[in-house]
Amino acid sequence: MFRRSQIFSGFTKKLFFSQPRMAFRSEDSPFMEADMNPITKVYCKPFSMNRENVVVGMNLIKPTFEMKNGKYVACTKAGTMLVEFIPIFINDRNERVFGHMDKKYFPLTVEQIGEILTLNTDYASLKASEEIREIVLERVYENETGRERKTLNIIEKEGFKFELNYNEEIGTAVAKYSLDVSLNEMKVIHSLCNYSIPLLLGWNAIADPSYALSQSKGFGRDGFGR
Repeated sequence: MFRRSQIFSGFTKKLFFSQPRMAFRSEDSPFMEADMNPITKVYCKPFSMNRENVVVGMNLIKPTFEMKNGKYVACTKAGTMLVEFIPIFINDRNERVFGHMDKKYFPLTVEQIGEILTLNTDYASLKASEEIREIVLERVYENETGRERKTLNIIEKEGFKFELNYNEEIGTAVAKYSLDVSLNEMKVIHSLCNYSIPLLLGWNAIADPSYALSQSKGFGRDGFGR
């Protein structure tokens, strides 16, 4: 836990005193948008882990579909599972403040989700095993501000616990978060990862082609190419 006497400086950062808002905006994240009509939207409830100085949330970003030559719809970009880290500050009134403008995120690819699934969450085998495993997931970006490197690693620990670490390096700026994850929480993460892979690849469109059509570029729900 750390204290900030001055949270607002320069450009006012919009921080909230209520529960953390882990839901995403419709234009950049909810995986499921209802096809019942052009207005109704459905927002996924993220899986979140609330700690003393950070809230970690997991949610899905839907895949991208495109209409090809007006004849068929193709999944042109797989979706991702987004892991968000929202810091918690203590203000001058001793209130917990969620720093939504300071949040960090790690987008998991389908392959990285598969690597998380290799972690052992079985109680009996964990009890019998003396092996401590660690997986390291990395995303590196090159942009106009320079090199951006994000690392997410998960470590199997004694006592049926896991450790989740996030490290971000953008130029000389560094952000780090670390938290213990219980076996129960890891089982939920494991289940969500397992469930998400077909959805992130757009395979649910096989059973419901109308979903892919309604989400595709060039044939939006409103008929105007959204």
